[in-house]
Amino acid sequence: MRQIIKSSSKTFNEQVVELTNVLYGYRHFNGEIRKCLERLGYKITTSGNHIKCYYDNHLVTTIASTPSDTNAGHQVLRYFRTFWESYEKC
Repeated sequence: MRQIIKSSSKTFNEQVVELTNVLYGYRHFNGEIRKCLERLGYKITTSGNHIKCYYDNHLVTTIASTPSDTNAGHQVLRYFRTFWESYEKC
């Protein structure tokens, strides 16, 4: 069952269901994930074997293109939450 992460960030809470759906069981960065992130307003760049995700020229997170951890998608969601909680306080 997919766990929906709660946050104090309004923006993250608006995006969390879509992010959870696309990142649940994440094993390989693919076009579906890229399209979803770009649709939500993120800029995606590739740097070697990692994907960098930016919002408004601020680095949100770095994502491994082929993670070895089965919980990688959940960890990426936590990075998004942390970013939005600190970004909205500014």
